[in-house]
Amino acid sequence: SDVCSSDLFDISDAKKYGKRFKVSAAWLLTGEDFKHKLHSVPVYGYCGLGEVIEFIAEAPTSGFDEIDLPFAPSVPNCGAVICRGDSMRPRVNNGEIVIYHRDGQSTSDLVDKEAIIGLDDGRVLLKTIKPGATPATWTLVSHNFDPILEARIEWAGEVIAVIRPGRWQDLS
Repeated sequence: SDVCSSDLFDISDAKKYGKRFKVSAAWLLTGEDFKHKLHSVPVYGYCGLGEVIEFIAEAPTSGFDEIDLPFAPSVPNCGAVICRGDSMRPRVNNGEIVIYHRDGQSTSDLVDKEAIIGLDDGRVLLKTIKPGATPATWTLVSHNFDPILEARIEWAGEVIAVIRPGRWQDLS
């Protein structure tokens, strides 16, 4: 015979388990209202792939939107940006979502890695970081664009994943 989940645990347990496993308490108790969500990530704005693109920083702690990923990122505190431009093609294309690590990594730890980079002039770009010619400057390399020389980086976060269009769900 069928056993109702509510016979196995109470509502407070269902809320606790639901939060942990990202499902609703209603689904745990009754099987209704199921929405499977592996992991959601806040979207913080747009990122230029060479072109000057405005980064939306209206909600620096929560983002202006949220997307549901088909996987859980390997590091905590990830963010997402929507890429605009073509300087990183074919690696990253216009309109793709880039997931990046938001925990203030040292720029020197990101040498030879792709990163979302905030520059001192306000631009936010996706580039590969190389050492610059002088201390505290960096060379930012693209696939299809001239390098940016002597860049001054205010913050950078390592790229964790690239999500192709149609492979993510807008939760707003």
